[in-house]
Amino acid sequence: MSTSNPIRFASFNASLNRSNEGDLIQDLSAPGNVQAGAIAEIIQRNNPDVVLINEFDFDANGEAARLFQENYLGVSQNGVDPVEYPYVYVAASNTGVPAGFDFNNDGTVGGPNDAFGFGFFEGQFAFAIFSKHPIVADEIRTFQNFLWQDMPGALLPINSDGTSWYSPEELEVFRLSSKNHVDVPIEVNGEIIHVLASHPTPPVFDGPEDRNGTRNHDEIRFWADYINGADYIYDDAGVSGGLVSGASFVIMGDQNADPFDGDSVPGAIQQLLDDPLVNTTITPSSEGGTDAALRQGGTNETHLGDPAFETADFGFAGVGNPDGVPGNLRVDYALPSSDLAIADAGVFWQASDDPLFPLAEFPTSDHRLVYVDVVTPADIDRKSVSDLEFLGEVQFETGFTFADTEVGGLSGLAYDAESDVYYALADDRSSDARFYTTTIDLSDGSLDDGDVVFTDVTFLLDQDGDRFTSGDLDPEGIALTEAGTLYISSEGDANQVIDPFIREMSLDGEFIDELPIPDIYLPTADQSSGIRNNLAFESLTISPDQRFLYTATENALFQDGPNASVDEGSLSRIIKYDLETGLPVAEFVYEVEEVPEAPIPEGAFNTNGLVELLAVDNNGTLLALERGFSVGQGNTVKLFEVQTQGALDVTGVNDLFREKPLDDDGEIIPPGVFEIDPAVIKREILDVEADLGIAPDNLEALALGPVLPDGRQSLIIASDNNFNDTQFTQFLAFAVDFNVTPAAQPTLETPLTVDDEDGTTPLLGDSDDPAIWVNPENGDDSLVLITLKDGGMAVLDLNGEITQTILPADFGDIRYNNVDLVYGFELEGESVDLAIASDRENDTLAIFKVNPDTLLLEDVTADGILATIFGVDDGEATAYGLASYTSPITNKSYVFVTQADGNQVAQLELSDDNGAVNAEVVRMIDLPVPTGDAADSQSEGIVADQELGFMYVALEDEVGILKFNAEPDAGNDFEVIQSVDEDYLVPDIEGLNIYYGPDGTGYLIANSQGDSSYAVFTREGDNEYIGSFVVGDSDDIDQVNESDGLDVVNVPLGDAFPNGLLVLQDGANDPQNVAEDDEELENNSTNFKFVDWGNVAQSFEQPLLVDPSSYDPRNPQNRALDGDDRLRGTSEDDYLDAGAGDDDLIGRKGNDTLLGGLGD
Repeated sequence: MSTSNPIRFASFNASLNRSNEGDLIQDLSAPGNVQAGAIAEIIQRNNPDVVLINEFDFDANGEAARLFQENYLGVSQNGVDPVEYPYVYVAASNTGVPAGFDFNNDGTVGGPNDAFGFGFFEGQFAFAIFSKHPIVADEIRTFQNFLWQDMPGALLPINSDGTSWYSPEELEVFRLSSKNHVDVPIEVNGEIIHVLASHPTPPVFDGPEDRNGTRNHDEIRFWADYINGADYIYDDAGVSGGLVSGASFVIMGDQNADPFDGDSVPGAIQQLLDDPLVNTTITPSSEGGTDAALRQGGTNETHLGDPAFETADFGFAGVGNPDGVPGNLRVDYALPSSDLAIADAGVFWQASDDPLFPLAEFPTSDHRLVYVDVVTPADIDRKSVSDLEFLGEVQFETGFTFADTEVGGLSGLAYDAESDVYYALADDRSSDARFYTTTIDLSDGSLDDGDVVFTDVTFLLDQDGDRFTSGDLDPEGIALTEAGTLYISSEGDANQVIDPFIREMSLDGEFIDELPIPDIYLPTADQSSGIRNNLAFESLTISPDQRFLYTATENALFQDGPNASVDEGSLSRIIKYDLETGLPVAEFVYEVEEVPEAPIPEGAFNTNGLVELLAVDNNGTLLALERGFSVGQGNTVKLFEVQTQGALDVTGVNDLFREKPLDDDGEIIPPGVFEIDPAVIKREILDVEADLGIAPDNLEALALGPVLPDGRQSLIIASDNNFNDTQFTQFLAFAVDFNVTPAAQPTLETPLTVDDEDGTTPLLGDSDDPAIWVNPENGDDSLVLITLKDGGMAVLDLNGEITQTILPADFGDIRYNNVDLVYGFELEGESVDLAIASDRENDTLAIFKVNPDTLLLEDVTADGILATIFGVDDGEATAYGLASYTSPITNKSYVFVTQADGNQVAQLELSDDNGAVNAEVVRMIDLPVPTGDAADSQSEGIVADQELGFMYVALEDEVGILKFNAEPDAGNDFEVIQSVDEDYLVPDIEGLNIYYGPDGTGYLIANSQGDSSYAVFTREGDNEYIGSFVVGDSDDIDQVNESDGLDVVNVPLGDAFPNGLLVLQDGANDPQNVAEDDEELENNSTNFKFVDWGNVAQSFEQPLLVDPSSYDPRNPQNRALDGDDRLRGTSEDDYLDAGAGDDDLIGRKGNDTLLGGLGD
């Protein structure tokens, strides 16, 4: 849907039920029914796009719904604009349907209480859905006949003696739904939103068995299970299963359950309100609810819930009389899925002094209309080209004309999906500046002669409505908005000191508005700064969500360094505009490659430049076209995929050229361009001539076209022939496959950290690694510990706020790199939790106790702790990554420490040293060194499985992820579980962590720093790859890039993170802090992002596990010895205990004891 225009969904129990079958049709057959008119006026005033009307009597032909539209909704009520709903669904209902059983156990069969749902005739109290958007009728699912007993764990009513209220024969036919449960897919702007409509029975009118209360509970539960994909569910067509994962929905209806008050089973409605798939960030409210509670008093005075949220006026005893039981309640709901952002929500209930007050009052209905306005947030998943297939070429010779114009100079291309046409911008610097409307037919899967047709031409006009004069502009880029306007970029003319521009124009070529151009881009007469001539704004593209516009210079600004040559590249700038404000919000550096081929003759004209950009997602991924030309050689055109995510933002940096020489240990480095850390990441997708064998013309235009019949995305590249007789206009077509990496949204971010001893931010240092401490008494009081390298450590609460900083020496004299926790360590007879950090500067450990009362860290490092782990203390080949491990076999506690600039991993045993904690190296592991240089085998990411007894370590750039036995006597044997050469691991491979699931399942998560993604593997078995995810933007929280450490817990952390918590270091935090570091410009702003694990789990097409209860970090299960094991002894005396499973024990030499456990 991806639209900024909210879609309103409303639920309204309108009490349009009648005492006799057919009465509603009679009442609606002509205008004039007072109640129907009032209901229609309420709907007109709220003007929902989709409205569910509960208690609307059913008729199979939908006659009542048709008459209500024709005579009431479609007719102005009291001067309010009528509303049209071309799509209507009326739901059959169990109300009044005879069952043939004595359901209420009164000794007789028949009547409304013995029907499948209470009703005096079939279809009484049913419901109807009215929609402005198409209903996908052939995909509607109904659950009218689903049996209550088929719900696992159903709350079937029981008598006081423990027997079932319903007989086995009755349960064989008893339907769960008192009316119906229906899933009605509605197509909104090309996307499907499922309306999940129902009207559970009131939880009253029964006895001690609470048969209506328990039924109400399970009718509500049905939707909770359905949206979570429960496989026990079957529909009336016999199709099994719940809603497809990731589908958008709105749960609507009178649920007859209040979260705090009334007679529903406690927790009934919370089954929906507390589900992480349901968005409850805004609760619909009204002034009228509060006013009514105060006016009516009575039972309302004892209620716990906020009366502003109430939707039903129950217990009314007349003006001046206090309300009776149950009082006013919140029972009507419109609950969107978590992927739908709530723009607004409300209850149509006015205070008594409001002129509209009488409209909604009884006898109109005892319920009020509830609405929610939703917006589908922009898709923040990351796309990457996985395959590109060439579909064909079409050429037009120079001189080809259309509508008395010469077709040529096509420097920009934009696709209009609604009209299925392209707008091709002609690079004509005269009064004939224009764009062509063009069709390109790829319906047969290829591009052939005759498939490209020019159908119209539109001339561009200046701000006065006149055509441009010659030389006033150099039109290069074109982009289409969803509002049907165009953005046009002009390079201007640096030689004539004519400014470039980016203007919004109508499809008629008329001026609408103009975006501001930062001063550093404006040309100067002495060419000391600003754009170079004919090397400025060649490109223009808008993100799919219409939020951001990108343009770029073709080569460096004068002040940023040289233009591209055979010997060196050039630093182009990409400008990112926020179209909501019309202002530039970021500038990234794109490193244009050197000119591909030397000209012939030497010294003749040659160039290479960035000529087009194309946004392919809302995450910051672009396609970029580089075009080089050398006299005597021709054109070289390459297509790149570009990741702007995490790139250095050089906004405010006036030049990228270092003016002063540098002294590097006596070597003088002359002035030159800065190294940008990092520039945008480029990946070559296509070299036109080398890959296709086609000589490219001056290709400059790039556009995504329609989706092809086979589901792939079409891509068009077109050329600017410069109106030159030696050139031609060229169209190339491709089919593109994209890999999609799902994006999870962060919940909050921590204060930024600046790596500057003299900085002014709350935290100083370079953030690196987190550890989540789970408070055993109150999850809300859990902590997140973070390392800051030279800045020590800090402690944060679950709001991301700083509660403690730890810097026991001067800035830089210690360097806390990684941190992990040990739960339940015995210290002087007391069980304590330890936080242990690696000190890279001093090659040792820093050990702290977590005080559960003060929630502060206390230093318990032994005075005699080892002075060096790896035998050096130079801050180089020293302690680096760290992971804790408590043996499930011996219960001894250890830490594994990796070596920076080295290939070793040390295992240290922790011990009580008179109330302090000491550590001793008990094992040294040598990692493989395929390059012959140990520094190349550096590792930082490391984690130990506390239940299965494995240790995983990731070499940053070599080999991959290795798996070791974590016991100290296990030796150096390892298994490579994932190769560094896999596409989903882009070096550096940094942090590793484990999400624990039941029975040894769960996930191993690896940080693929090179593309800022996280790869997920099975914890069990062979650690197979499941998929990857990224962490995207969320409102004012930026995405995670250039990440180092991570930590994850499955257990609920109070109300803040009921699904568990993932904490990630963000190495490219925004707002950035650009700093010079010798030859580099870098961003030294970092922080941490907190991500609800449910957000990660639900981002996958097949959701990951969310299991908050199977693993307790304080009481891990010993699973190290369970399974099918193959254990080999050594030449010494061995004790081999394989535990339960099918085991293969080989003693070899020595006096061995072999214990196989249960199994074959």
